Amino acid sequence: MKLKFYAITKDYFGEYILLDNNIISIKDLKQELIAQKPEAELIINNCRFAVDMNFIDEFFLLQSYHEVNVIPPSSGG
Repeated sequence: MKLKFYAITKDYFGEYILLDNNIISIKDLKQELIAQKPEAELIINNCRFAVDMNFIDEFFLLQSYHEVNVIPPSSGG
């Protein structure tokens, strides 16, 4: 599965990573990302996730061919 990161999440993970693990939900994906980069836990727990240009919840069932967009919270001014 390919993950694409935006804004501050790129500081922790780079622009893209590939995961081979048996991750089946966004909830599992969050746990895996936090295990890889514990210092990113606060950001990851506040991110939204999207597949095919649609926001998804933590129970969405992921497939190995999905590209998951990891979108951190943002603020405007």
